[in-house]
Amino acid sequence: MKLSLLGAVLVTVCACGCARPESRLVPNVSVASALTHAAREGAGHTVRLAELTDFPWDTFVAFGPYTERTRAESVLGFAWPDYDRFELASSDSFSLLVFTKGQAIVRVEQLARSPVEFAPVALARPFTPGQAFFTLLASEGRLLLVPTKGRVA
Repeated sequence: MKLSLLGAVLVTVCACGCARPESRLVPNVSVASALTHAAREGAGHTVRLAELTDFPWDTFVAFGPYTERTRAESVLGFAWPDYDRFELASSDSFSLLVFTKGQAIVRVEQLARSPVEFAPVALARPFTPGQAFFTLLASEGRLLLVPTKGRVA
């Protein structure tokens, strides 16, 4: 009896702990919380977005407050029927972090505007994993994620 219970526990642990990251319903670490954590490094620190994700993606776009659905769909290049449920078009308290794979959205997260947010130059602009490098820049008492030109070692 004890042996079969131990076996059942081991199977459950392996099934939950060994699953491929993209098959998890709840992310191990949210990208938004990882960015907030990275902000503790302060101005000048560079963030490589691909290192903060545990799922496959080929394009990342940050949409800032008040972004309309038509703008988001235009940047993504496809319709996003669920866009309105995030209520971004009427909010100034967060941005949406959108990751796509092909013509499908694979992850959407809200990033509160404090302590870190994407600079206007980074908003509504697609980045591949090889391009998604951002440097923290201090501006008016907050930290902005600014696209970094080229790769950072």
